[in-house]
Amino acid sequence: MSRIAMLSISLALLAGNPGYANLLVNGDFEQPMEVGWTVDTVNEAGDYRFEWSDTLGQPDAGSAARVYKYLARHATLSQTVDVPGTSLELDFAARLSLGGGSNTCWPVGAVVACYQDSTGAELGKTMVLLRTEFCTWVDGDTLHLIDVLEPGVWRQYRLDLGRELADYLTGINPADVARVRVELFAYDNGT
Repeated sequence: MSRIAMLSISLALLAGNPGYANLLVNGDFEQPMEVGWTVDTVNEAGDYRFEWSDTLGQPDAGSAARVYKYLARHATLSQTVDVPGTSLELDFAARLSLGGGSNTCWPVGAVVACYQDSTGAELGKTMVLLRTEFCTWVDGDTLHLIDVLEPGVWRQYRLDLGRELADYLTGINPADVARVRVELFAYDNGT
């Protein structure tokens, strides 16, 4: 069960702020991943890799990152930023791919926006994800799942985080959101 996820990513303020300031450090991955990004793994079985390159097949010039997890648990590349409110847009290109899967061992590849309060406590999340039919996660008032319909294809995504909170994440008070953690997440629930 392999998990491969690749992306170029930036987090920008919406209209009303000239120049759409990028809140992420190295959000375009033009510098090595160690600049601005944190890696986290829980490895019960299998292998994991983090890669940075300008040759990952992305349609636009520039660099991208890849996170790979084979078998149990997860590998995550993430960055947390303080935000000036929820009038934010997460704009990124991603190509997510999976291999294998069963009802006891199902993979997920995702780009995640985690909403946090001022103490860093997670309030909820939006996940743009590729999953198998065995994945048991479901939408709720603090979790919005957006399925990737074209595995292995680079695609541009734009999430209006304010709209996400208003339309899908009604269990989160937007006034409580003080931070957003952006993750490139590769997961497998079993061995």
